[in-house]
Amino acid sequence: MTTPSAAIRPAADPVSRTSLVQPSLRVMSMAVAMALSAAAPQLAAASNEAALPEVVVTGGSDQQTPTEKTVSYTVRKSNAATKMDMSLRETPQSVSVITRAKMDDFQLDNVDQVLAGTTGVTVEKVETNRTYYTARGFDITNFQFDGVGVPLTFGLQNGDLDTALYDRVEVVRGANGLTSSTGNPSATVNFVRKRPTYDFQASTGISYGSWNTRRIDADVSGALNDAKTVAARVVVAHEDGDSYLDRYQPGKNIFYGVIEANLSNDTLLTVGYSYQKNDGKGAIWGALPLYYTDGSPTHYGVGTSTSANWSSWNSEEQRAFAELNHRFSNDWQWKTTLSYNKLSTDGKLFYVYGTPDRVTGDGLFSYPSLYSSDNKQTVIDSYVNGKYSLGGRQHDVTIGASWSRSTLDDISHYGQGIGTPLTATGAFDGGYPEPSFDASIDGSAYTDKRKTLYGATRLNLADNLKLLLGANYTDASTTGIAYGVNHQTRASSTTPYAGLVYDLNRNVSAYASYTEIFNPQ
Repeated sequence: MTTPSAAIRPAADPVSRTSLVQPSLRVMSMAVAMALSAAAPQLAAASNEAALPEVVVTGGSDQQTPTEKTVSYTVRKSNAATKMDMSLRETPQSVSVITRAKMDDFQLDNVDQVLAGTTGVTVEKVETNRTYYTARGFDITNFQFDGVGVPLTFGLQNGDLDTALYDRVEVVRGANGLTSSTGNPSATVNFVRKRPTYDFQASTGISYGSWNTRRIDADVSGALNDAKTVAARVVVAHEDGDSYLDRYQPGKNIFYGVIEANLSNDTLLTVGYSYQKNDGKGAIWGALPLYYTDGSPTHYGVGTSTSANWSSWNSEEQRAFAELNHRFSNDWQWKTTLSYNKLSTDGKLFYVYGTPDRVTGDGLFSYPSLYSSDNKQTVIDSYVNGKYSLGGRQHDVTIGASWSRSTLDDISHYGQGIGTPLTATGAFDGGYPEPSFDASIDGSAYTDKRKTLYGATRLNLADNLKLLLGANYTDASTTGIAYGVNHQTRASSTTPYAGLVYDLNRNVSAYASYTEIFNPQ
């Protein structure tokens, strides 16, 4: 009987074994030939014995294998787009994965560096401490941690987010309406944290670079008991240095701890906490003046800074999470995640505004202010996925729900002396005196809530044809006041998702997909 070619096509791209197999086959051939000549009489006597049936052994990597255990720049499985473990070929969207190996090889120590090298993503620094990420013409506002959506406030990353605690970063380009309840058609960035290992391992790194940048990090992991049912991991890092910008001295401290406990053979409890503090001494607020009064562009030195000697911009980010993962005996699993995140920022900042005269430099003015903010987020996500039989074939399905609540409280203390004229040199030498920040006060305080139901199924229509269908229902509300503007909104929407993947051969697939994204106003 002829075996259909589709049946022997691997589900994921195979790892080439040519360099490993061919030399061993040559050695085995010589050994077998020698053994046959020496054992010919015995083989002839046993010629009437029944032959053993052929045994075919197929190997593959564990879909949950962390990328730190490989030297690969890709992964076999990802669930960032659908919450179903699928190879990148099986996912009907454009996906990039930046693995631990690539981050180590290229010393990508912060997320700005990671995303700057990711296909289709642009990193836009507003100034020293605020960053926008864009894709396909839109700001990226959808971020996930281990597959659970945690949006950034205003789509901004405050501070220099370190990569020491992440195993990989996954980027799904385009609208991701199935797993992202709200957003735009830019991209979704999923940060996958490192997990404990049950065999002891430890590593450390020390580096010194341009502008006196010093970095040290350490990573220790292993089992906590002899039975190896409980394991823990700790990651720490410190970095500081100077900058090409006058007076700017960034620094950061990172801690990450995580514990895994196997409550049974099928139930895993994971609890983790991360902390990062960014210090930005001499941070810039806003851009330099762009034009002179005659309309010609300004030309400042590359190190020019508007910061004052007393300027600073600090942030403190804490993330705590707990996961309960249970596998049932029928290839189904249930996973529930609870996460709490808090981002606090404070800054004493000095902004220079106006349009200078090309000859005298006059026309610039001061704007000192003091800012602080607290952003808190609580997220619960729970889903089940597994397989079911229909029409003689196995199909995949995932069903879940999530709830989130985010609060933002920020306050602005405007300094005395706003609008003070500055000299051509006084605007950029850092010498502006620190004022009292009591001229006026403004701010915002509001709450966002999200309730989401989602589900999807992957239908195996044929050995080389898969159809993915799903939907996401989200109810979103916002209440509060932002700088004098009242916010009272509520909206809901159902977002469809459809994708078709056709395997042209064992190495190439074609796909088409359709989805929408919900952006409440």
